[in-house]
Amino acid sequence: MLNDDRAIVSNIPGTTRDIVSEKIAIGENVLKICDTAGLRDTATSEIEQIGIAKAIDVAKTADLFLIVLNVNDGRLPLLPQDLVHSLKKSNTVVICNKMDLPQNCRYEDFLPDFLHIAISLKTEESPSKLKKDLQNFIAQNITLKQPMDAIVNARHLGILKRVYSILGQYEKHSGSDIQPELVASDLRCALETLGEITGAYDVEKMLDAIFSNFCIGK
Repeated sequence: MLNDDRAIVSNIPGTTRDIVSEKIAIGENVLKICDTAGLRDTATSEIEQIGIAKAIDVAKTADLFLIVLNVNDGRLPLLPQDLVHSLKKSNTVVICNKMDLPQNCRYEDFLPDFLHIAISLKTEESPSKLKKDLQNFIAQNITLKQPMDAIVNARHLGILKRVYSILGQYEKHSGSDIQPELVASDLRCALETLGEITGAYDVEKMLDAIFSNFCIGK
C-alpha cells in the first residue's frame, strides 16, 4: 500500500513482532497505519506473545480495523475477546488476500456481516482497488479525529495572514499568462514568510523584529 518495502516479510508465521507504523494517504485523509503481529492462538514464542499483546493494546486506540485473512490458509483465525468487543460493521474491514491461490477456507463466514474486500496483492491493480474501497468505507462510516492546531501568539497570526495573502496572489497569477518566474517568486515569498515561524529566518530581519518589539538595554 505504501509502494515501499517498509518491513521485512516472511511466509513463516510469527516473524512480525514489533509494530510498524507509517502514514498513508487514503483519498483526502492521512492515516497512521500500524502493522502488528498476527493474532494466533498457537503462538509458542515468548517474543511473539509479547508482540500479540502489543497488537491488542494498540487496537484499543484505533479508529479503523483492517483484518487481513489468508484465504489459502486452512482455517479461520480466532480473535481475542478483548479485540472482538471493539469490532463493529462501521469500523472494521476484512481484507481477503491471496485470492490468486486456492481458497482453503470459507472466508465469507468470518465476520459475515462485515465488509469483505477480496484482493491478491500479487496483481498490480489490487493496491489501488484496496485504497479506493477503503476510501469509500471511511467516507461512509468513520469520522476521523482532526488534530487541533493552535496559533501561539499575535505575531504568528500576523505572519499567517501575510502567507494567506501571498498565496492568494499566487493563485491569481498561476491562472494567468504571467511569466512562471513571477509565479515561482510568490511561492518563494510564502515559504520565506513561513520561515519566520519555523526558524528559517534571515538574521537581519530577526534583529529588526527583536528591536521593534522589545526594549534592549546595554
